[in-house]
Amino acid sequence: MDASNGMIWGDLLHLGMNMWCDWENPVPMSYGKEETLIRWPSDKVRTDFSVWRDWTGAMAKEKLNMAVIDIGETLVYPSHPELAAKGALSPEQMRKELDRLRGLGLEPIPKLNFSAGHNRWMNEYRRMMGTPEYRKVCAELISDVCDIFGGPRFFHIGYDEETAGHQSRFQYVVVRQGEVWWRDFLSVVAAVEKKGVRAWCFSDMAWRHLDEFLKRMPKSVVQCPWNYCVSEKHPEYIQSVEAMLDAGFDMVPDVGTFTAKSQEAIETGEGERLFERFTAKGYPEKQLLGFLLCSWARPIPYHRAKGLKSIAYFGDFKRRWEARMASRR
Repeated sequence: MDASNGMIWGDLLHLGMNMWCDWENPVPMSYGKEETLIRWPSDKVRTDFSVWRDWTGAMAKEKLNMAVIDIGETLVYPSHPELAAKGALSPEQMRKELDRLRGLGLEPIPKLNFSAGHNRWMNEYRRMMGTPEYRKVCAELISDVCDIFGGPRFFHIGYDEETAGHQSRFQYVVVRQGEVWWRDFLSVVAAVEKKGVRAWCFSDMAWRHLDEFLKRMPKSVVQCPWNYCVSEKHPEYIQSVEAMLDAGFDMVPDVGTFTAKSQEAIETGEGERLFERFTAKGYPEKQLLGFLLCSWARPIPYHRAKGLKSIAYFGDFKRRWEARMASRR
C-alpha cells in the first residue's frame, strides 16, 4: 500500500488554539514557560501564516497528501460568527487557502474538536453540552464547514481526552458519560454524514469502555488510535486496536512526535513494527487507510523548527513504510 493507491499521509495542523485551557492567567506548565504563552484562550487569532506556509511547503516536499486543519476560533462561521476571534478568516479567505493547499497536492480535511476537554473555542456553547441547543449548534457549524471545504471526504470530530484528569487545571470541568456522551457523539456523526462526509474521531472511548464501544460505535466512523510511546508495553492500546480491527473498523492511526519517546519510535521504526504485527495477523490492509502525524506544534515562530522537524521525521517514516510494503509484494 502506498500513496499512489490512496493511502493517507496526513499532518494535523492547528489553525485554532483555543482548545487546551480555559483560564485567563495560566500557571507555568511542564512544557516550559514559552509554551504557556499559546495555551490559554485568546480573543485574537495567533496563527503566524509565514510558519503555516513553511510547514505546508515542507509537507508537499515530503510528498504528504493531506492537511487535517483544526479550525476552532479562526473561521467566521456563517451560522455563528460570534465564535470568531479577531483576525479570523472569512469563508472566502478560507476557501482561497484551501485552494492553495490543493495546489500543493494536499487534500484539506476539516477538524472541529467536540471533546469537553478541547472545546474552549465554542465559548458559551460548551456549557450547553448534553442539550438539544448544543447539538443544534454543532450541526450548524459542521454544515458551515462542509460547505466551505466543498464537501470533504472526511471530517475529524476530535473526542479525545474527555477525562477529569485532563481537565485538572480547568476552571470549568465537564466529563460526559453513558447516554449523554453517546447522544452528543452520535448527533455529531449524524450531522457530518448528513453532508455526505465521513466522520473521523480519536479512539479514546475504546480504551475506557471497549465492549460498549464495539457495540455502539458506527462502523462508518474512521478511528484514530493514538499512543505517543507506540509501544507494546501499553496493553490497553494494543487490545483496543486489535479489537477494532477484528470488528472491521477502518483506521488512520496517529503517529506522534509529541514526546521524546514517540519521536524516537518514528526514528527507530517501532511504529512500523507494531503495525507489521497487525498485518501479519491477517488483518486486511484496506482497513489501514493511512497515518496522521500529530506533533501538537502550533504555527508560531517558537514552534517553527519543531514542526519542520516533525514533518521530516514523518517523511522518513513514510518512505520506510512504503519500502516495507513494497518488499512484501
